[in-house]
Amino acid sequence: MKLALPKASQTPPPEVPKNTFGKLLTSTPVIMTVVSTLMAGLSQSEMTRGQYDRSTAAQLQSKVGDQWSFYQARRLRSASMRGSELILTSTSDTSRLQPDALRQALASIPGEPPSSRLLDSLGQGTLPHGWTNTIPSPLIQSALDAISAGKSDRELYPLLARIRPDEVASALESAQTNSAAFDRAMGELSAGLDQLENRLERQLSATPAAIRPVWRDFAAARMHLDALRLDAEAKLSRPVADLLELQVRQSNRDAERHRLRSGRFFIGMLAAQLAVVIATFALAVQRRNTIWAVAASLGLAAIGFGVYVYLHD
Repeated sequence: MKLALPKASQTPPPEVPKNTFGKLLTSTPVIMTVVSTLMAGLSQSEMTRGQYDRSTAAQLQSKVGDQWSFYQARRLRSASMRGSELILTSTSDTSRLQPDALRQALASIPGEPPSSRLLDSLGQGTLPHGWTNTIPSPLIQSALDAISAGKSDRELYPLLARIRPDEVASALESAQTNSAAFDRAMGELSAGLDQLENRLERQLSATPAAIRPVWRDFAAARMHLDALRLDAEAKLSRPVADLLELQVRQSNRDAERHRLRSGRFFIGMLAAQLAVVIATFALAVQRRNTIWAVAASLGLAAIGFGVYVYLHD
């Protein structure tokens, strides 16, 4: 006779309800995994954009250095030219160049007669071509003034946020166009002065006594025009350097903004991953509904945080 041994009492694990709530419960780990992956991608994307902006700022800073070197070189050459002019006028008998005297001296020298505009510039001591300085908008000018005052990047951030990059790019293009137009005009002036100087030098070697007074007046007048030209080139290059510096500050601000957004998206990713762990654990314990609610709350908080960072930062 066989005796039946009583089986150990076992409580079957509660099943997940097969309603909408149950389906949502079982899909929570998958949803949070997708959210976590999305947050990780956004974090990496923001970090990449920040690195790009830092690289752009470094390239622009190199252009700023070149522009300031050009500005300083023009100022130094102008000062040197004015010093040479002062030495010449103080140590020799020179006077303002008379166009009629120059025409008479050139009459016996082979070559085309100089233009009346060139002769007027030498006689009046003024450049034949004017130039237009770039006038930025009041908002851009206030930012340039703040940079000149030595304010830090953090102090400039609120002001830079109100300036569109295309406005700065447009002002920079205008400044570069003005500088290029002036260079072309002064190239024509320099070519005319070189031709006059070569003709006078040839005549000076042939008849030094007759041409020497006109030669001294011409040399002093050319030094004066060259000094004016160098000063004008320096003034036109200054706005270009300032606007490039403003673009550097804007790129640094954008890089810092992307870095902060990357860190916040990373925090959202960690919250979503924590929700995945809790939701997975909730499926394995008896009181899974309560734990699932905690996981769902973390997941929703991660989604909301990510949306906030994307829209507002």
